Amino acid sequence: MENKIIHLKDRSVISIQGEDSEEFLKSIVTCNLDLQDQNSLSGALLSPQGKLINNFIVFKKDHKFLIDVHKSSTEEFQKKLSIYRLKSKVQIEEENELSVFVSLEKPYKDFQPDPRSKELGWRGVGKIKNISSEEMKKYEKKRLSLGIVEEGKDIKSGEYFPIEMNLDYCNSIDFYKGCFVGQEVTSRMQRRGKVKKRVFPFRTENTLTSQDDIIFIEKKVGTVIKTIDDIGIALVRIEVIEDLISQSEKIIIGNNPCKMEFFYPQGYL
Repeated sequence: MENKIIHLKDRSVISIQGEDSEEFLKSIVTCNLDLQDQNSLSGALLSPQGKLINNFIVFKKDHKFLIDVHKSSTEEFQKKLSIYRLKSKVQIEEENELSVFVSLEKPYKDFQPDPRSKELGWRGVGKIKNISSEEMKKYEKKRLSLGIVEEGKDIKSGEYFPIEMNLDYCNSIDFYKGCFVGQEVTSRMQRRGKVKKRVFPFRTENTLTSQDDIIFIEKKVGTVIKTIDDIGIALVRIEVIEDLISQSEKIIIGNNPCKMEFFYPQGYL
């Protein structure tokens, strides 16, 4: 993919400011928020049961936290923040004039490295206008090839545990930061090694759809989450991933053999 600035039109920006804003966010989200101005972090908001509600990128600019979320999740995310706000002195607003942009190289000083993977280049929030989104598909395929999952785009809110979705590998969970919503369940899964399934990327020549069952030697071992052309991601039982890689000819979907070449994402798995 050439170095072009890509406008992520499916993302929204929510601002959080006020004297209690940092402590408020620290108490509920999975990342530490040890941010200097212009830096960014990847994080998530979980349910009390430890399921992924929203994942996001957060920037800090002019003493204000700017949270980059999927457009379809904006309203729910704001509602959740308002529920947890209680008496905290914070203001929560949607920044309708701001947009999210990405590029493989740093085009402007305000762009920051994508905190989930260096392979995804640079990311920024601003009012840049007349930017093409033609490269969006290439960018999304790159993201899937890295096993990076986004709530709102790939999965629905509240369906999966964050470790299943590789959020620990994407630098989105700080297990040492202290309390956050859903921490007990998440920390227990990580500490006891109870993660049975994870998202893995694959290449395919077949036409697959979300929620297709993956059958291997007469057993269901996973589920397709999403595909874009020849690249996809699936939630797969960790214990069989090596067999799926070495014996891909035995994979069945919909009673038919299916060519799926699973692989380990570059950079963090």
